[in-house]
Amino acid sequence: MTGINYCNVGFGSQDKWKAALQKAGLVVREPGEPMDKVEIACLFNPPPGVLDDCKRLKAVQSLGAGVDFLMADETIPKHLPMMRIVDPLMAERMATFCVWAVRGLHVKMM
Repeated sequence: MTGINYCNVGFGSQDKWKAALQKAGLVVREPGEPMDKVEIACLFNPPPGVLDDCKRLKAVQSLGAGVDFLMADETIPKHLPMMRIVDPLMAERMATFCVWAVRGLHVKMM
């Protein structure tokens, strides 16, 4: 069975992500639970070293558009495949967020 190491930092509902992964037939492991059987890690901006106990790790899936945070973590073995989400709407949503943030700053400055 495949375990999923799952870290959620600041977006979405952790319970919804966990339920969706379990519905897909995956065993979900969260920080603090045994990680010795984890083969794929699904992460978003985890603290460095969170995968140290994942001795069977075969790949790392970023739950965001990039893998910068994964590349910066020196504890993640460099030979592991790193995957990212490609979603046609993601760029649009990120641009909308940026406009919202700039507008918010502009309104508060007036």
